[in-house]
Amino acid sequence: MNSIEIKNLSFSYGKKAVLNNINLNITNGLYGLLGKNGAGKTTLMKLIVALLPVTKGQINICGQTNPKEIRKIVGYLPQDFDFYPDMKIKESLIYLGLLDEIKKSELDQRIDKLLEIVNLTNDQDKKIKSLSGGMKRRLGIAQSLLNNPKILVVDEPTAGLDPEERIRFRNLLGDLSAEKIVLFSTHIASDLESSANRLGILDDGNFIYDGTVEDLLKENSTGSYKTIVDRKDFSKFKTEYIVFEQKELPEGILVSFIHNGRPKEEFERIPPSLESAYLMKLHERRFR
Repeated sequence: MNSIEIKNLSFSYGKKAVLNNINLNITNGLYGLLGKNGAGKTTLMKLIVALLPVTKGQINICGQTNPKEIRKIVGYLPQDFDFYPDMKIKESLIYLGLLDEIKKSELDQRIDKLLEIVNLTNDQDKKIKSLSGGMKRRLGIAQSLLNNPKILVVDEPTAGLDPEERIRFRNLLGDLSAEKIVLFSTHIASDLESSANRLGILDDGNFIYDGTVEDLLKENSTGSYKTIVDRKDFSKFKTEYIVFEQKELPEGILVSFIHNGRPKEEFERIPPSLESAYLMKLHERRFR
């Protein structure tokens, strides 16, 4: 079985601690890594794909601890993926495949299959500089799958995409997770609500949650509310409560927010979303 096993992993840039004693076990399926920008997600991913050296603790990928062997079995799509702008889509994949020393007899067939998977077959002769953000991300997925990896690691892949492309991309990662481990890092909770088998929440270098979406929702089932706030009171309201959604109405601003004290009479409890449950977890010390 494919696996990622992390034991007692810590990492620092100079004197700045970025990850603190991480312990994690992941098997097949889509694992969502959720956290604010700067929480340590990208550093953890670079350690997993052996782009950074493990200096304290251990990372075992499908039984491998040697960085050279790990790189053979993982695919990686970084947050900022780009390539030679004047190359065409298929041409760039051929180039990368040859760099990976994939036999030419296998490469064309593999690329054709990948272009079909990421829905770029009809665009294979387009130059990279002409691609939309979503098409570049799909090309990034294709390049990360060239070596048929057991583990696919993608860092903030939906940032900047329009809603249609985000849905298409999430569905693609869900399909790929049927046979691989897909580790999907994001700060957008809704990207994981319907697709993640498990998720972890990373905050300031510490794992504060590791489990299923359903269990996180159950754990934080009573703190989500909505109410209508007068416009003149909205700035003050935001200093007292954590607002995660707002909508202008003729009579005021309809806000959805999290709260863990005695609710006021005008507060209406609503079912938690992953976003509200995530915020409750991030701010649980404030609610104790």
